[in-house]
Amino acid sequence: MNKIEKDLIRVLSDSFITSSKKLNTLLNSEVEILFDSVNIIEDIDSVSEMFDKVVVMQNTFKLGELYTNLPSSCASPLAELMMSGEVEGGNNEMGDLKEKAITEIFSQLMEGYSEELSRELYQNFSVKVAKTAYAKDFEKSKSLMPAVLKGAVVITYRVNFTRVAKDVIRQVIPIELFQQMLELIKPDLDTDEELIKMQEPNFDEDNSIMVQPVQFPTFDNQTSMQLEGNKNFNLLLDIKLKLTVELGRAELPIKRVLELTRGSIIELDKIAGEPVELFANGKLVARGEVVVIEDNFGLRITNIISPDERIKNL
Repeated sequence: MNKIEKDLIRVLSDSFITSSKKLNTLLNSEVEILFDSVNIIEDIDSVSEMFDKVVVMQNTFKLGELYTNLPSSCASPLAELMMSGEVEGGNNEMGDLKEKAITEIFSQLMEGYSEELSRELYQNFSVKVAKTAYAKDFEKSKSLMPAVLKGAVVITYRVNFTRVAKDVIRQVIPIELFQQMLELIKPDLDTDEELIKMQEPNFDEDNSIMVQPVQFPTFDNQTSMQLEGNKNFNLLLDIKLKLTVELGRAELPIKRVLELTRGSIIELDKIAGEPVELFANGKLVARGEVVVIEDNFGLRITNIISPDERIKNL
């Protein structure tokens, strides 16, 4: 494995581990995920035991499809924590409710994973959980992971629960997808010598470092640059932003969500009479109170974020 491949493995594993910290809050339990090992598998049939009795999640994003695998011994207690806050123990069977719980857990985890990958690879990634299914045997796993038949990179993580025995989670990345992702971090140089040459200082013939005076811009130039910057910003003023008014939020275990019926009441985290928040493209810009305008709801703004802060948030 060369340096670029190792760098990509580091990016993928660090992003997954960082995003997994959401589990502590989501499950209200201490869950630790640590990097264990990585394997490049050319023939998936040679490691059939790795994909026996596992929950397979198909994760999709713009470059293709990758997979997250959890043995039922890991998936079942995670689902139980999500649904009831307790691990029943002794029953690792998976059903529809547990599969839905796993989907909810990893949908939230993948939001953080998308953010970390986007930051590390300078690309806008949105990794989604497209499907979750339990595979009782290897043949079922293969049918759920068609892209790995030509080989895969498997990253294994150790999972430690406070109330559950140690287990593992695996990221399974089809080899073709892995090669595409390598192109995102590969330097635009033909040889390592060119990269080294770029990092070396520039010396002239008498072995002294070339030095030249710093050219500072004049105040006139600065003024024209500011005017040009304002002109460029004006080009953005007609762009439409999506405004959202948030009444409040609540967190419920999947068990409670599945029990909701018509007439159910959900308690939000806002106190009655407290200002609601106005977001522009997900960024807070103002606060206000809800009013009724004819047959529609409206918002009377009572407190607005400063223009400088709003520009920073956009």
